[in-house]
Amino acid sequence: MVAQPHRTLMSVEDYLALDRDSVDARYEYIDGYAYMMSGGTLNHSIICINVTSLLRNLLRDSSCRVYNSDAR
Repeated sequence: MVAQPHRTLMSVEDYLALDRDSVDARYEYIDGYAYMMSGGTLNHSIICINVTSLLRNLLRDSSCRVYNSDAR
């Protein structure tokens, strides 16, 4: 069993400041804690592009929009 590091709760405002100032890292905010997110694999990227392209083509004449995971 691995010991968990001591972590303090983070406010939403502090998380938003961290996220806004982080150019090279992405974070996910869950229950008061910020977790650094890892990058995706090349296969994951290919799958995302294919799904996004398919959805965009299917929704072309509708008011719906398709966004990738980089949208905040």
